[in-house]
Amino acid sequence: MKKITFLIVLIANSMLLSAQIFSEDFDDETINSFTYENWVAIDADGDGRYFEVFDADSNLVDLNDDGTFDVPMNWSLSGMAVDSDSWEAGTGALTPDNFLITSNPIDLTNVSGATLSFTVATYQVNPNFLGERYSVYLTSFNEIENIVNAPAVTTRLLSDDLTAEAPDGSDSFAEITIDISEYDGQTVYLTFRHYESTDLNSFLLDDIVIDGTLGVDKEIQTNFNFFVKNKTLNLQSDETLENLKIYDYTGKQIKNIVLENKNSEAVNLESLNSGIYIAQIQIAGKTSSFKFVIN
Repeated sequence: MKKITFLIVLIANSMLLSAQIFSEDFDDETINSFTYENWVAIDADGDGRYFEVFDADSNLVDLNDDGTFDVPMNWSLSGMAVDSDSWEAGTGALTPDNFLITSNPIDLTNVSGATLSFTVATYQVNPNFLGERYSVYLTSFNEIENIVNAPAVTTRLLSDDLTAEAPDGSDSFAEITIDISEYDGQTVYLTFRHYESTDLNSFLLDDIVIDGTLGVDKEIQTNFNFFVKNKTLNLQSDETLENLKIYDYTGKQIKNIVLENKNSEAVNLESLNSGIYIAQIQIAGKTSSFKFVIN
């Protein structure tokens, strides 16, 4: 997965941080599984086939055309990835309507300029089987009967972005980036749907990232206070504290803590180095952001 360098921008009394809001490379998932840690896979067509985990590093090609598949695909996919099939060896043609939906909504409440990037691919080095259709959705709901009626962020064929003509597989993948800033300020589920494809091959997916600029509220919720002492972040509110996310100066999320719905919490920061951090706090369903310093 690409390494991304982030910049901190200090403006007046506020702070803007380019941050990775969400990421998924599927590397912690189990090969051949269709149950996920952070996703729900749905087989809407009922054929018993889902988005399924596969090992991208083990996929081979017959580069020398000698009948032996013995050379690794030269693509950007690595580790685990997922696929949804419209054809499978031993089974033949399939007509999938498969969904992959985030288990929990993604919080873009204090995010601006959000972008979504992901890698799509095919097992093919044959350009004749690239008609796999897929759509991407960002919605406030996660029921598929509602998702299919929502406007898609994008609907594409694999052939829109890749050719799969190189014998080593080096053009059998594409990295897609989409402006999703119209969803800034919202809390949304992310869905990938593979459908309206028959007897082709597979739609492969990996390295999903949502980036954006995370801002600190000039005025935090009036019922909330915080202070840092002895590497402990103390949180106090008149309403229930629900969740805390902490980002470092590179924009990397380093903590995601489910709070215990109390009015005060003491969060241990012993594992963090000295520096400036941004935190997102969710209180009674509302989200605010603030910066704090560890000396």
